[in-house]
Amino acid sequence: MLELGLKYAPLKIVSFFEQHILKNFERTKTFLHEIDPNLLEEVSQRKAVAIFKLAAKTTPAYTSFLRLHHISPSSIHSIRDFDIRIPSIDKENYVKIYSLLDRCAKGKLPKTGNVDESGGTTGVATNWIHNFNEQSLLFHAANFELSYLFGTNKKECFIISAWSTGPWATGVKFCELMEKIALVKNTATDPEDIIRTLKMFGKDRNYIIGGYPPFLKNLLDGYEKEINWKEYKINLITGGEGTPLDWVYYVKSKLAADAKIVSSYGASDIDIGVGFETPLAFFIRETFGHLCLPARFFAAVCPLAFQHFGRNGKTGAIKNFRKRAQNFCLRNAVRFFERGYEGRFGNGRSSYPESIQKGGGLVRCRNIFL
Repeated sequence: MLELGLKYAPLKIVSFFEQHILKNFERTKTFLHEIDPNLLEEVSQRKAVAIFKLAAKTTPAYTSFLRLHHISPSSIHSIRDFDIRIPSIDKENYVKIYSLLDRCAKGKLPKTGNVDESGGTTGVATNWIHNFNEQSLLFHAANFELSYLFGTNKKECFIISAWSTGPWATGVKFCELMEKIALVKNTATDPEDIIRTLKMFGKDRNYIIGGYPPFLKNLLDGYEKEINWKEYKINLITGGEGTPLDWVYYVKSKLAADAKIVSSYGASDIDIGVGFETPLAFFIRETFGHLCLPARFFAAVCPLAFQHFGRNGKTGAIKNFRKRAQNFCLRNAVRFFERGYEGRFGNGRSSYPESIQKGGGLVRCRNIFL
């Protein structure tokens, strides 16, 4: 009955149901464990088309972009129409062409929210606008991920944010989200402050340290004389770049035997946490990825595998869909030039090996990106 309702209900009702589910971890986990992933894919496709039409109607720059390409939004009826006829937007054909205001809903800045800035590695840094309502759904998603991976719904955690400081999204948004879930201290990339913090608050706490891979490795390598890492209950969240298995094994060897290291994927353009490394994703990467996926991705290393919320683009890049009606600055159908392979696992009802279910159960999401 539930699946039938989700399949045919108006999207406003589906979105309300989504918010209701995400407010409770156990409810979300049960839902994702039992629901047919094909149905979720179908609902996501409906949402993508609906948000495309909303953006075409309310975002001046996108209206102009579609007109330039001789596309009438009313002619797009399905995700197939969208994939075939709608060109992706990127910095060259959209961001650099249209003004910041024209790229916002109704051509104006939101009253509340935040501005993220990309790293500027390809030239001039780009600013991205998020209104306050967008952050609500992001928080619920982050809360689920932390509970699923680290059990923050059942135990108290102390989170140390060791991301690089500045205008970039990760450090600022990480703290904003985590302080609603646990006690947070922002040390940035100051190893001595991290060590002082750990010694001050003691060995009995459950710590989660977030930071970029090079910093985390240097932290654990360079301060072994000052602190015995294995005596502390420390888990790690990392991101920003791939982490080969040798890196994971090496860093894990510095910590307690039951320590977890989880990678998250995101971008300033869309948000942090677009995908995250579930036990299933890591199992595939570690155990049998080379058996069921193209050999070229495992010839040397597979730097990351994660369950994600995007779709493959026409050029092999990730084509991300922000399926939120609250999107303020259009990031719908943004193309990211990340090379990889999207693997799908049957209809999602398969019985995966029991070992996949370690560390928090199994979410039967069929999309794995490597």
